[in-house]
Amino acid sequence: MDNKKMTIIVVDDEPIITETLSMSLQEEDWQIFSANHGEEAIKLAKKVSPDVAIIDLKLPDISGLEIARAIKDMDADVCVIIITAHAKMETAISALVEGAYDYITKPFDITHVKSVVQKGLQKRALALKNKELIEKLKREKRRVEAILEISKMFNVIVSLDDLVDFSVVKVSQMLEAQRGSLMLLDKDSKELFICGAYGLEEKIIKETKLKIGESIAGRVVETGEPLCVMDIENDLRLLRKNQSCYETKSFISIPIKQEKEIIGVFNFSNKEPFFSEEDVAFVSIVAHQTAIAIEKIRLYDKVTKLAVTDELTGLFNRRYFMKQLKEEIKRNQRYHHSLSLIMFDVDDFKKFNDNYSHLVGDAVLKKIARILAENVRNVDIVSRYGGEEFIIVLPETDIKEATRVAEKIRKSAEESLFGRKFLGRNQGGGAKSIKKLTVSGGVATYQLREGTEMFIKRVDSALYQAKKTGKNKIECALPHVFHK
Repeated sequence: MDNKKMTIIVVDDEPIITETLSMSLQEEDWQIFSANHGEEAIKLAKKVSPDVAIIDLKLPDISGLEIARAIKDMDADVCVIIITAHAKMETAISALVEGAYDYITKPFDITHVKSVVQKGLQKRALALKNKELIEKLKREKRRVEAILEISKMFNVIVSLDDLVDFSVVKVSQMLEAQRGSLMLLDKDSKELFICGAYGLEEKIIKETKLKIGESIAGRVVETGEPLCVMDIENDLRLLRKNQSCYETKSFISIPIKQEKEIIGVFNFSNKEPFFSEEDVAFVSIVAHQTAIAIEKIRLYDKVTKLAVTDELTGLFNRRYFMKQLKEEIKRNQRYHHSLSLIMFDVDDFKKFNDNYSHLVGDAVLKKIARILAENVRNVDIVSRYGGEEFIIVLPETDIKEATRVAEKIRKSAEESLFGRKFLGRNQGGGAKSIKKLTVSGGVATYQLREGTEMFIKRVDSALYQAKKTGKNKIECALPHVFHK
């Protein structure tokens, strides 16, 4: 059975018998232990876990059948052989009923004893092999069930954070690994970062970043091949020793691929005694499922984003603005917080397009969109309202603060540089530069009982007033008068 020596204990109250049997059996390259008392034999069995136990039926302290029963309670597959000088049919039957493999009478022929022991060891080996196969089938059943559960969950999870957290925790638990992580590859920086972890400190999660080819995970991304390390301290494939990082010596790292492109890595460590090829196969299947799920979530996010954003500027679109404004008005009516709008328009944009082309005009709109986004808070909602018009919802902001923000944006637009580098060359071969580009803005603060359309109409009127009275300026909307 593999390279492990089979272990036999010999129990007899006569030292000459234990010595004779031990010496004879050692010739077969078996590992032999002996005891002359029952309690001593039971302690010995607990210590060495025998494959075969040769036990005298009568001992000074307890009977051989009690010893056989105790050893069988430890391991039901131990092959027990009873020996006695007082052979009776009833005794033999009792021994076999207690689970003994065979029954040998004294005086015995050593060749016969060896033959019985050899057959007993074969029976033991077969039992262990069957047990191993049963355990393997149980493990495979659990893993198939886990794969089905993971697949089922992946069909309903729509958040990338939820996906990586679920997969790392589930796989770590299935592998009985104390630590696990899922690292994704940033396409721009070419760095791996941890986006899901199990058993790792928060500091490690935040600070760990690996270049392609760096450390174990980086190497797996570089090669595209799974890595299963049995002894992390001495594996020649590793560029440096990692003994300080892991509690155990075994580690697996599995690439996560979308077709041929590697998008990340699964890492698991600290398993007793070590990871197996079965573990590698299991994680590889989950990695394939994870890649598909990540692609699905990213596609879902992209579609969702396209539904609420303006394709040219990347800002929210008019439909999303209207929806969020209505929500903010409801919140204002309930909590009576301030709520303001700023509407901007690029001055003389039609003339600009005629002079510089629509392509350059689009580039200017993108630039203005960046200026808007850079000068507001995260809670503010910046949208492209239509054409060269932009609108911003500012929750919990009064007219004074909204005007300050609008003036800051107007000034930033006026001071922005739109030179040759920005424009490129025109079709005639010469270069045109924009010496000045400005925006006008209107500001309005919500009034109680005011409808959505009236609120927008007031800020639009303020913008119109700014453009009518000189452009490149900010005007505040007049309050609406409600008639009884």
